[in-house]
Amino acid sequence: TYLRERCATERERIARIREDFAQPVVATIETRVEEVRGELLDEVAAELEIGVVATTGG
Repeated sequence: TYLRERCATERERIARIREDFAQPVVATIETRVEEVRGELLDEVAAELEIGVVATTGG
């Protein structure tokens, strides 16, 4: 139940942020988060010598 409560709290917090900030700002933040995740995964894969195939989200 802790994890469910934590997820619900985070969803509420994100919803408030989306309401408070202009949509372009939120979109930019979300895009950058995805870029950072991709960069991090590329670095980890390189360290582990794993081949990575680029995919598009959707």
